Amino acid sequence: MRTCFLKIDDLFLDEPRKGWALRCLREAKTELEVARDAPLPIAIEAALSAMKKAQRAVYHGLGYPALIEPRVFEAIARRERAQDRVSRILVSLEEIFRTASSRAATTLSEGTVSHADKEAIIRDAEFVIELASGIVDMLLKELA
Repeated sequence: MRTCFLKIDDLFLDEPRKGWALRCLREAKTELEVARDAPLPIAIEAALSAMKKAQRAVYHGLGYPALIEPRVFEAIARRERAQDRVSRILVSLEEIFRTASSRAATTLSEGTVSHADKEAIIRDAEFVIELASGIVDMLLKELA
């Protein structure tokens, strides 16, 4: 059982990736504002989109999203418990997104979407964006 699926050699933060990380964060924050002001079904989709964009910002900050994302999915599928903080955070971000997405899909399909559901998903999105912002800021300072 592997305990770390992200090696330091995989980390590569150049100017284009910095740009992409910051762009994804800006877009996530914009989507969150849309979610706050939009009617229910649109708000939920915007909040989920904001979470995914924030998650993507972290992937860009760490290097190649195309290499990182499959490793996160694999770790979740294998139910691996990573020992390093970076891997645990990446898995946690994906699990938060999946939980919120599943909850949204259920309430939308049942037609039982409420303002409480909207607020819960917006709180999840705020948390993910705040966490992603902190991670990207740290990476920009440490890996620059």
